[in-house]
Formats: sequence, structure tokens, C-alpha cells
Amino acid sequence: MLLSNPFTHDPRVYNEAISLHKAGHDVTVIGWDRGSQHPEREIIDNIQVVRTRNSGYMKLLPYDILRLRPWWRQLYKTGKMLHGGLPFDVVHCHDLDTLPAGVQLKKKLGIDLVYDAHEIWGYMVARDIPQWWANHFLRKESKMAPQADHIITVAEPHESYFKKMGCSKVTLVRNSKPLASIEYQAPSNKVFTLIYIGGLNNSRFLLEAIDICKGLENIHFTIAGFGSVESDIKELASKISNVNFLGKIPMSEVIPLTLKADIIHCVFNPLKDRKSVV
Repeated sequence: MLLSNPFTHDPRVYNEAISLHKAGHDVTVIGWDRGSQHPEREIIDNIQVVRTRNSGYMKLLPYDILRLRPWWRQLYKTGKMLHGGLPFDVVHCHDLDTLPAGVQLKKKLGIDLVYDAHEIWGYMVARDIPQWWANHFLRKESKMAPQADHIITVAEPHESYFKKMGCSKVTLVRNSKPLASIEYQAPSNKVFTLIYIGGLNNSRFLLEAIDICKGLENIHFTIAGFGSVESDIKELASKISNVNFLGKIPMSEVIPLTLKADIIHCVFNPLKDRKSVV
């Protein structure tokens, strides 16, 4: 599996890797440890994890999106090296930001390629980069996705998107989880508790929610996750008594913490998210 994060907090990839392992397959995840914060190699629940790190040249570039090309070369070389030691049968690419390296490995090694599109990547990045650049990634996907032997994606609109592109073998693997309970479990909080666990970015109105909560004595706001406004949230939480910032939490804690809350903060800014809708 090729992945553009260090494989520490990615439940979809983790669940797929564990499912493959339980089905009798050996799984290696090659991840991208941008900050060199994690071991270069480790075993996580029988999944071998190999992490690449930014080269000196990559560190000079100001944004991760500019580091993609040199990272693709690094990812390809790492995959080819691992194949030389213990040949693998399939290269499984998670999202468009790993697909170019996967296509190279497919051609060089003569192995099958699975493209796992968690979202339509070009629409997602259009929130943060100029439209012409986002269109470049959409065109890249339209050329590379049909080269995959199989597509995995998350919902029917995504399935239709890839079939219109000429991808005939498309399978849906949703992000939905098994129900933790079929009955409502009333929380036992002394103070009404609001919770948010997920990506920390401006489209979720988190800073605005904190600003509202700080003036309310009868509410407690718990936030967990990581992202672009993480440092802002951490700083604000340190100054406001009824806001608690947990940072990154283990996947095993997400459902228990959610069940303890009275209400979940789930707000999206349509102006920031409209381009990510297929």
C-alpha cells in the first residue's frame, strides 16, 4: 500500500490492511513521514510499515503539494527496493497523491494496480490551490485511473465518476463503521458536553464554535484531531476553562468519547467545501 501520511491515524487504510491480513495476505504500507517523527520501520498489528522522509531538497520547498514529484520518485524507489527483497503481487494506491508512483511500479514490475480513491482529490485540493492547478490534477487522474486493474471508492457518485472515465471495475468500500449500539445511551455529564473529533480546518467552524462556547458557563466543548488550525485551537483551549483540546487520539477512543457527549459538532462551510462535492 502507498500512502501519503505516516500511517498513525488513518482508520480507512488501517481497516483495509487488517482485513487483508485476516484474509491471509502479507501487507506492507509505505507511508510519508513528513516531519521525521516516527520510526522508519515498525510492525503495527502484523502490518509492516515503511516510512519515507523528506530529502534535503524537499525540505527547501515551502508546501507539501510542491514536494509531490520528488516524493513520487522516492516512493517508487522504495517500492522497487522492497519488491527486490520480497516480491509483492499488488500495489494498492491510496488517493491520487500516490497514484503516479503506483502506475510506475505496475509498469516496471508487471504487477496489478489497485487505486483506492477516498475522495475526488482534484476537487478536494481546489479549496486550497488555484482552480487551474486543481484541474491539472483532475486531468492527471483521468489519464492514470483507467490504468488501474481495479478501483475502490467510497460512494455511488464517486463510482459513477470513475465509470464515466472508462474504469469498468469499481467496488464501493464505505467509510461507515459498525453500530456501537442499537439503542440510545444517555450520557451522564453534569455539564452539557459538545464534542468534535476529526480534521481541524477552517471549513468546520471550530474557531467560531470556541468563541461562542467561551461565554457559556453551562457547556463544555471537547475537541480532538489535527489539521491546519490545530495550533490556534490549542492556544485558545489553554485560555478557556470550558474548552478541552485533546490533540490526536487513538482510533479506539473515538467511539467511547463520542458516546459520552451530549451532542456532536458537525458543521461544514458550503463556500469552502462546495468544490469537493461530486
